[in-house]
Amino acid sequence: MASPAAVVTATFSSSSSIPVSSAGYTASGNTVDLTLAYTPTPGTSLTVIDNTGLGFIQGAFDNLANGATVTLNHGGSTYTFVAWYYGGTGNDLVLLWKDTGLAGWGRASNGRLAIDQAGNIPVPTDADLSGVLAGKTLVQVSRGLSHTLALTSEGTVYAWGGSTNGQLGINSTNGGFAPVAVFTEVNSIPTALNGKFVIAIATARHTSYALCSDGTIASWGENQRGQLGNGTSGNGTNNADVRVPVAVTLSGVLSGKTVVALAGGTNHVLALCSDGTVAAWGTGGAGQLGDNSTSNRSTPVLVNTTSGTSALFGKTVIAIAGGANHSLALCSDGTVVAWGSDSNGQLGNDTTLSSSNAPAAVNTTSGTSALFGKTATAIAAGNQHSIALCADGSVVTWGHNHRSQLGDNSTTDSSVPVAVNTASGVSALFGKSVKAITAGLDGNLVLSTDGTLAGWGLFPGEEKSLKLSRIILC
Repeated sequence: MASPAAVVTATFSSSSSIPVSSAGYTASGNTVDLTLAYTPTPGTSLTVIDNTGLGFIQGAFDNLANGATVTLNHGGSTYTFVAWYYGGTGNDLVLLWKDTGLAGWGRASNGRLAIDQAGNIPVPTDADLSGVLAGKTLVQVSRGLSHTLALTSEGTVYAWGGSTNGQLGINSTNGGFAPVAVFTEVNSIPTALNGKFVIAIATARHTSYALCSDGTIASWGENQRGQLGNGTSGNGTNNADVRVPVAVTLSGVLSGKTVVALAGGTNHVLALCSDGTVAAWGTGGAGQLGDNSTSNRSTPVLVNTTSGTSALFGKTVIAIAGGANHSLALCSDGTVVAWGSDSNGQLGNDTTLSSSNAPAAVNTTSGTSALFGKTATAIAAGNQHSIALCADGSVVTWGHNHRSQLGDNSTTDSSVPVAVNTASGVSALFGKSVKAITAGLDGNLVLSTDGTLAGWGLFPGEEKSLKLSRIILC
């Protein structure tokens, strides 16, 4: 006789309740008993399992499939969520608020905000979800320069905005504001997304990426410098652009590895693996691929971890971010490493070298760096600046500051981390504790624990932002 399934009790007395925290977790063979013991505000997400390891949760609870609708009751009211085993940092079991909304503001040209309006939109405005996204639960949103991707709890990718390079994945260079499903077949010929369940999405300037549950990666759009990662490139032309999803090459350095996260720069992309290593492909002219070269790569290469050469030697990477021509990695010890272009100090290593083609440590020196004594918990990269969230809820930035994107009440570039201003009467972050960050081209948005948003830098012109049920998913 088979052993009875273990029952995991998950009671939520507040939005910060985390019933299970584990470095790796096997859900299959067990069941979960969910209880709501407080009144959640609209847009709330509840973390059932905080998976502190890099790998994905193994299987699913016998009574809770991925994407299943979950109805919880409290105080005579009913609240509806959707189970998502790829939430939080990408590998946590999260109950997402089912009726998610999407709002955008900033430059609306090309239809990138899913709003039938041109020019700049100065305040958050509801996106048009009346078409193919009606009734869907959005789990991720990612935006390129002129296009946007959305992932639903059904594992399906939708796109809207500009498609000059085929970045919408609909076998056309015609775009628009109305979301459309990325093609899984063309004239009965399967694309790389056919039969796939997508768990994460990412965008470069005019290129799109999808990570699938079977470990494969699909890409589509611009490919002048090998951004698709499929062994082809356009050598400076657009003749290798692809309008439907194709498979990224996994037979080389990624063979035997499990990719758990993707991050796009302008013309390059990073892939984080479950063993804490990082791969990259696309443009490498500024060293942004981190493979100790300045070559473009049309298939993935490993970011350098060699002793004496790379600041990633002996480190385990837990998060990645891509800027215009630089890259960031957050390590398990709370330190940050950077590589690529350093023209404005965006590497944060107290230099303004033209570039670094191997990972360099972001400065944490006492009396010099605002990261001294801090533990970084999240990172993001803008055009030529970088931002990090610390465990104490504070935020630090470094790099280009011509549009005040560092938030330190100046317009002076900094090659070392500086503290974002929180002064009373000056900063909207006075008395706040930040829990999430994101960066646009020349601006930043942060979400505080009280649910409020704050932004600085260039708004609302070139900066484009999307809000998904109070969670910033740019």
